Amino acid sequence: MEPQFYAAENEYRREQLRDVRRAQALRKVTRLRAMLLQRRAERAARESIIRAA
Repeated sequence: MEPQFYAAENEYRREQLRDVRRAQALRKVTRLRAMLLQRRAERAARESIIRAA
């Protein structure tokens, strides 16, 4: 095997790993944002109930 093949293979693996990490980070951010929105909605609902009472 030529050294440039190994270099290309290594680069490819590194890019794949980077893409996987980026996807995981994106999922984490999306989940956190969804939780935040849900909490905000719950708080708004509680406040509107208090206001209505």
